[in-house]
Amino acid sequence: MLMDEVMRERGYTTGKDWITRRFDGADHSPRAWRERLHIPLKFLLSNRQTEVPEHALQTILGEVPGRPGSTKRREIVD
Repeated sequence: MLMDEVMRERGYTTGKDWITRRFDGADHSPRAWRERLHIPLKFLLSNRQTEVPEHALQTILGEVPGRPGSTKRREIVD
């Protein structure tokens, strides 16, 4: 990917400074982002030494286990 080349040329390290993920067939709608928002949030909010607690992500994403109407996200594995 072109952006990956630019990031490397500027001295950034993949997996440390950025991660590229492809979601073939996914659109750029709010619904599609809602299904995968937890991926960049985990990356941005973690410090690589401490895992972001699941309950913190649930709070950020508005997910409350057992609460009717709370959003449900699917784990996306690349």
